[in-house]
Amino acid sequence: MSQAFLYGASAQQVVIRAYRAEVVPQIDGLISEGEWGDTPLIRETVTRAQIAFKHDGQNLYFLAVYEDASPKPIDYYALEFDPDGDQAHMGSEEIPDYAVIVSSIYGENHAKEAILPGAVKPILYEDLGLKTRAIAKMSYRDGKQVVELKRPFSPDERGMMELSIGKTVGVGFAVGEFGMGIDHRATDMSTYLLVIAEERYAGQPVVEVFDLYGLVSTYGPYAWFAALAGVLAHFGRRKAWRPPKYERWVTVERHNWAGRASHWIRVAALTLMIVTGMGITLKRAPFGALTSDVHLWMAFVILLADLPLHVYSLWRDEYKHVLLINRDDVSVTITIAKNFLGLTRAYPPHAVYDLSTGDYYMGRKYCSLQKPLTWFYFASMFLMGLTGFALAYPSFFSWVFALLGGSLNVRAVHLLLFYLFTAVFFVHIYLSLIPANWNRLVAIVRGKCRIPVLSTPESSNVEVAEVKDVRDGS
Repeated sequence: MSQAFLYGASAQQVVIRAYRAEVVPQIDGLISEGEWGDTPLIRETVTRAQIAFKHDGQNLYFLAVYEDASPKPIDYYALEFDPDGDQAHMGSEEIPDYAVIVSSIYGENHAKEAILPGAVKPILYEDLGLKTRAIAKMSYRDGKQVVELKRPFSPDERGMMELSIGKTVGVGFAVGEFGMGIDHRATDMSTYLLVIAEERYAGQPVVEVFDLYGLVSTYGPYAWFAALAGVLAHFGRRKAWRPPKYERWVTVERHNWAGRASHWIRVAALTLMIVTGMGITLKRAPFGALTSDVHLWMAFVILLADLPLHVYSLWRDEYKHVLLINRDDVSVTITIAKNFLGLTRAYPPHAVYDLSTGDYYMGRKYCSLQKPLTWFYFASMFLMGLTGFALAYPSFFSWVFALLGGSLNVRAVHLLLFYLFTAVFFVHIYLSLIPANWNRLVAIVRGKCRIPVLSTPESSNVEVAEVKDVRDGS
């Protein structure tokens, strides 16, 4: 297949061509010899199916073949169209998208036409008193589902979705089981553009496309498993629920007002973004038609509220503690890693006070691992924001699609960062809630907290009463 990326209004869309057929397929769910050899098979990365289109000048033909280890009568495959070109997933109640849903549960003709009115369930034509003109068969052969479909060029019974040679229309694909949304894998309407071509096809029968999105979808969740394994290992190896005992404590102002405000704005916004992001990925809409809007609104909250406050907090008195990496941080990180692996019992202290210097011991306000973590937060939020805004406003970010090679790669990068970020976010929450850190958790609410005083020869004769209230870093 000749594949290209268009920029501008459809900057991010992958072009699929339906060539003129040399062989008109029989719609029986069986692939006869040479029946689909006159058009390219394309490996679609989201539904993980090999798909193909062609036409005879009057009808559009579609094929999908995908592996299914446990076939069920409730399995379905859907071919979706974006008639008005707005690229909105499932359209809207005012201007719905169009779909042909194929399932063996439907009877002799396995096809049912439907409208997709936004976030609500598809509405079948038969429920609107309309007839389905598409014909399809779905069959299971040798561990694979085979879907063959025929849809006339002429308008449907609503007088819409007229196809013709030279026409371009956005298309999408979905696969799953009825009533099992978590198994629903679907593209949106901004990824693929179907072009109905006049010419016949002359090229390779199978088109290989690097499946970055498929790789991320398959292996991305392992970041969550790795995070869980790390948490369990930390819990078991370090006995983290037993905080160390200190004899002397001192009160310090650990976080300024801007840092506290930005932190809780970020927590609220990221929580909503994670919930809505999972909903978008799994095609479950926790806020109905507003799910995508809430996801985008929270991105603007982070950009316009959290980021300025966070930058001010860093400039005020935090940058040296969380951004500047020095040799001590490298040495401390190596020792922490050796401790975690059981190679040493030593564990470098941090967030403890040294009375002899009137500052945190060795300047270690935070664990040394928190410095690269902060850089990771900034980098991942920047890239997630960039790819997210590109997907939301493609006409303004065509260069992002050009840089990453199209919509699927943009989505793959966005999804990969989502998995990594949420994994780190989970570990961060765990470490914040262990008893050893409870006193510092208070500081992110009140600003001040009590931290232990490290016993050193220089501080042994210094009275704690001399530093009742210390503002750190100012």
